[in-house]
Amino acid sequence: DDFTAAASAASAATIAKARWDRSFREALMRLNDQGNFNVQLSAVRYTGIDMLSHAYFAYTEPARLASLTRNVSPEDQRRFGGAVDRYYKWIDEQVEATMASLEPGDLLLVVSGFGMEPVPLQTALINRVLGEEQSGTHEGAPEGFLLAYGMNVAPGEYPRGSIVDLAPTILYYMGVPIGRDMDGFARTDIFQRPFTLGKPTTFIASHER
Repeated sequence: DDFTAAASAASAATIAKARWDRSFREALMRLNDQGNFNVQLSAVRYTGIDMLSHAYFAYTEPARLASLTRNVSPEDQRRFGGAVDRYYKWIDEQVEATMASLEPGDLLLVVSGFGMEPVPLQTALINRVLGEEQSGTHEGAPEGFLLAYGMNVAPGEYPRGSIVDLAPTILYYMGVPIGRDMDGFARTDIFQRPFTLGKPTTFIASHER
């Protein structure tokens, strides 16, 4: 599959780290298949795309367009050129499967905390000398994103937020009071107005015991 195809182009160390994503997915699937308990919130973090992008971003099309000074041999381009794209395809398949499994009223949030860009030429040359796998960096990279999907989500694009808005937003949607000592804000603006009209934001001092 696309997971295996992407991983086969990577180094052994990167493969070992990226394979945790499949373990996380299988663990979540087994828990969901048990069906003998009521799960209100489930979350899974896939780290493989970040690891592969750090190592092989130089071989992607965005990197080619952003930097004409990259030092990539035709052989390496052939070996690693599709690794990141194939892994994104695998991630897309997981999102698609989750969307198909949603019940009415469920909310799906897909979050990326930051983007990726090619490392500067000087850093790339140093990495090559040191033999390090790093051609992508978060420094100066595009912002991350939050994609919300569900029957109560209002279509559209919304103003910039922050990763710390995620927890308050989830608590609000679940009807749980938000801790006043929490960073961030509940992004009630991303939901349909009929949903928010009947669901006021509530607070408690803290969720810490």
